[in-house]
Amino acid sequence: MSLAALAALLAASAAAETPEAVVARAVARVDALVAQETSKDARDIEALDRRAGAQFETLSPLGWRAAAPLGAAARDQKRPPKTRLFAVIFLGKLHDPAAFAPLSDVLLDAEQDVDLRAAAAQALAALDVPAAAARGTYCAVAAQSELPRAVLDEALISLARLGCDDGASLERIARAFGPRPSGRDLDAVLRAASALGRSRGAASLRSILALIGYFPAGGEPRAAAIAALARRRDDLIGAPAAEALACAREASRSESGSPASMLRVVELLDALDPTDDALLPMTANADAEVLAAAAEALARRKAVKALPALEAAVAGALNDPRFAPKPGRPDPSLLLSRLETATQALRLARGKER
Repeated sequence: MSLAALAALLAASAAAETPEAVVARAVARVDALVAQETSKDARDIEALDRRAGAQFETLSPLGWRAAAPLGAAARDQKRPPKTRLFAVIFLGKLHDPAAFAPLSDVLLDAEQDVDLRAAAAQALAALDVPAAAARGTYCAVAAQSELPRAVLDEALISLARLGCDDGASLERIARAFGPRPSGRDLDAVLRAASALGRSRGAASLRSILALIGYFPAGGEPRAAAIAALARRRDDLIGAPAAEALACAREASRSESGSPASMLRVVELLDALDPTDDALLPMTANADAEVLAAAAEALARRKAVKALPALEAAVAGALNDPRFAPKPGRPDPSLLLSRLETATQALRLARGKER
């Protein structure tokens, strides 16, 4: 056989090689490298890991066709856990929607290794897939009982961005760490609350309201739940709206020392309260941003009875400690400008009434 014919034969053979075969060969190489790590020191293990990770270069040209066989390798519990972890990493590096189903399978499989599932959650978050599809997978994970903490944390990172209509699962997660969580537990609670704020449906609204009642006043968890409710203010109708209004009125008193909460309370009262009775006392709030937000809400409502308090605040701003610069707070001059604009709008509204 001539050299040209042999080259043509080899090229045809390579072209005919299936994606399954290419992936199997790469995974077998990873298997062999992982096996060499036994009894090695950290430097040698790092070098072997780099060689294992480099096997992706042979898979990258396959694109979406590598997803299914990589998924099979990731779920194969006869393989070493580290090999399966590399398979999950390779799936994420494909950056192709075809990796969504295999990664979801790994993430949802309670029999899989915890680190493998956490890696699948990370990889899935980086895929360009419809939000509804990703939300479905992460919500299903959140609904699982006795979920490993590493998997829960990764799922909550995405749920905080995507939301989840299963409010009961998110409420259960938020309550699991007690009324005064801290550290890593607090992070989980804040993400669960954020997820509820990006969810839909009456059930998730009821969960937000339940959490506001559960967490003590003045704390970050309750502030996060109030922020979630404010984000959902356009969804509040009927009975949930009445309950949310009662909650906002109560929070206007109990959260008066928390500017972040009070700003959200202003939004809720502006959207839900047909009277100005709860907004008017906020003109005396100790925070200039809350004062400015309340003034703007009152101006939109043409609540001219707020004018005396607002005019007094404008006139005394130079000596008002609320308008002193504070670390991490908005520029006082901008807040004063907002207050002046709202006050002027109310003056005009009063003039039209006469």
